[in-house]
Amino acid sequence: MGVKDLPETFIAWKTAPMEHMQANLQRSKYTDDLFRQYRKHLGLVRYKIMCEAQILVIPKKVRQLLTFRHFSLLYPLPGLNRMSRILKVDLLEKKHRAANRI
Repeated sequence: MGVKDLPETFIAWKTAPMEHMQANLQRSKYTDDLFRQYRKHLGLVRYKIMCEAQILVIPKKVRQLLTFRHFSLLYPLPGLNRMSRILKVDLLEKKHRAANRI
């Protein structure tokens, strides 16, 4: 494909993101401005949801740079989703909708 500077081995490829973070990531006035813009354009509620979602997926180094806490309030949601499927909550909802159509 002609892409330059790609790692030549799988091990090098796996360590490349961490090396990139160590060498290139830092918090700056642009980081703070970006988050101000997120809040301005998303509104407070959607901004908070976005931040909580980021806490779930960002690497530890990034979390430290952004001074995010370790635990997201959204952490229980995937488990609740799984539990709702096990309990077939969606079937109850469909039955409820069907009963209300009559």
